[in-house]
Amino acid sequence: MLVPYRDFERIRPLLEAARASRNIPQEVVERHALDGVPLVRAWRGHLGLS
Repeated sequence: MLVPYRDFERIRPLLEAARASRNIPQEVVERHALDGVPLVRAWRGHLGLS
């Protein structure tokens, strides 16, 4: 799945902060692992971008 560059630029600081804290929100994990949602889509949903 490709993410439009503008969207990537908007969420980049949030993704970098998440990487720095080494934590993935439970909502993202559950959507990806249990519901089979692609990881990028789970993150976009969590961040309110989808």
